[in-house]
Amino acid sequence: MAPLILQGQEIKVNVFYKNEPLPYTYINVNGTPIAIANAAGVANIPVDKLNSGDTITSKMIGLLPVSLIYNQQIQQNQECELIHTEEDIFALGEVVIFGYGNNRSRRILREVLNTNSRLHQNYLVNAKFSSIITLSNGTAYPIEGTFVLEKKTKGTSMTLPLINTRSDTSNLNHDLMTSIHGVYGMACAIIIRLNLERARQHSNTYMSYIGHKEGCHFFRYINTSNQNKSAIHILFAANADLQTLANAKYTVLHLMNDNFANYTINTSFQKLTPRISRTTITVPKDIEANIVRPDGTVIDLKIDNISIQFKE
Repeated sequence: MAPLILQGQEIKVNVFYKNEPLPYTYINVNGTPIAIANAAGVANIPVDKLNSGDTITSKMIGLLPVSLIYNQQIQQNQECELIHTEEDIFALGEVVIFGYGNNRSRRILREVLNTNSRLHQNYLVNAKFSSIITLSNGTAYPIEGTFVLEKKTKGTSMTLPLINTRSDTSNLNHDLMTSIHGVYGMACAIIIRLNLERARQHSNTYMSYIGHKEGCHFFRYINTSNQNKSAIHILFAANADLQTLANAKYTVLHLMNDNFANYTINTSFQKLTPRISRTTITVPKDIEANIVRPDGTVIDLKIDNISIQFKE
């Protein structure tokens, strides 16, 4: 069907969590990312990307998605609302909620992250991986093996994975290496970003304390670009000692013209004390990732049995 109104106009989407504007949510049309809401919880969708009957959805990590159908009334008003009301925090069920303001939340976050995660120093990672790579044409390749990831002062390099599979992977090795490298790097970036946040307040961040359950404190952290072309959502838990990250879910959306790249990473953490430092460092222990690339390739990747050796 043809678009309902003329090209060049936009539909204003207002996103709320209960009664408050919700910034930086992902806005999808028929499941395809199309925009990221701004700091006021507002996104604009060009009408030439909308047809009557399309589904407009708002997604935010830790919340159930909400949707509506694009119809004649929205076309006439050139505006609509999407209101989130339900939490979906690691399928926790009941969580004890505290009414802390943002400043109080930041103080709690500083306490949680008083473990210094200096992942800028050199390290050598050994791990196992298993993966299913599904190409845009639907062809699926199961792959498993081991890899070595070495971080050096002047950059990061990774050796060729040792691949064990019955499939022909001659055209996939580079993609797999890039993905393993990227996923581990992004999992480490969770720690680095949160530690940067405790040091100073960034203008394009949104952080909230959610509550606690079974000895863990839960937080939501969001960071976006100035142009709202990318946004990072992190939902993470810290142990009750307020020092150790326990686990995190990490989603990244990059909008590139009419293409998008979408990452979802789940990771658990452990504490290590390198010989070269008396500081205890929080590092990823187990990682699962789902990666959707602009060309339609989907990579489901699991990394476990991770061991980390810190180097001088």
